[in-house]
Amino acid sequence: MYVSVQGKIQKSSEFFISPYSEGLMYGAGLFETLKYEGERIYFLSEHMERLRGSAGKLNMVLKYSDNEIERFLKDMISFHEVQGGVLKINLIKDIDEDILVISRRENTYVPEIYHRGFNLCVSDYRRNQHSLLIGMKTDNYLENILEFRKAKCQGFDEVIFLNTKDKIAECSLSNIFFIKDGRLKTPSVDCGILKGIMRDKILDLATKFGIMVDEGEFEIEELFHADEIFISNSVMEIMPVLRIRDRFSKEVPGKVTEELSNKFINEYKGS
Repeated sequence: MYVSVQGKIQKSSEFFISPYSEGLMYGAGLFETLKYEGERIYFLSEHMERLRGSAGKLNMVLKYSDNEIERFLKDMISFHEVQGGVLKINLIKDIDEDILVISRRENTYVPEIYHRGFNLCVSDYRRNQHSLLIGMKTDNYLENILEFRKAKCQGFDEVIFLNTKDKIAECSLSNIFFIKDGRLKTPSVDCGILKGIMRDKILDLATKFGIMVDEGEFEIEELFHADEIFISNSVMEIMPVLRIRDRFSKEVPGKVTEELSNKFINEYKGS
């Protein structure tokens, strides 16, 4: 396997970070995950804006320009010679500098998954909406991963977090939306969520095409009685949710979900 370190492609086994670095000892690092098709990398400027903003909050330095990082990403695409997949940008705090690492992996969200939809469960763990790290994609991601793995072992595709006020927050890897009486509803940033790039695109699309949007605090029971549910992130884009244990069940994705998916494709992925 190969990664790009400070813009140079090398074997991942040759990558070294000091065992005394804050990145290794304390998880002092940030990441962004981007989807690409061909040489087209989706929403790079938005991801870089979030990465730079988070780096400033953590007193980290990203010394490369957006144009340089785009070139590093495209070098990785060309090196692997695969026409689609996922690119991950990591900014890791080492002893003397902050290191930029870019890796690539397959996109596992294949078309048949969207047809069957996701099956979700609800975590017993409560998300701290007052955490200093809320809103940043940091390498302190173990809470999310542990709950995600637990959900997968139980046969679910994703897990929903509530916050300390027992309001819906987000899923382990995605933002969550639901439709009730034609209105699109999603937790506000005050609920302790990551303000996803895809989340913003969906809200913009909904507003542009006349779908009423409510951002706020919602009880889990509201989700169980929704007309439609979907989740999103930059790689899966819009994923229908057809089941939440025995509390929510649909046979097929809803009309608004499909409408937003089609509008997203036409708006952002058309030629």
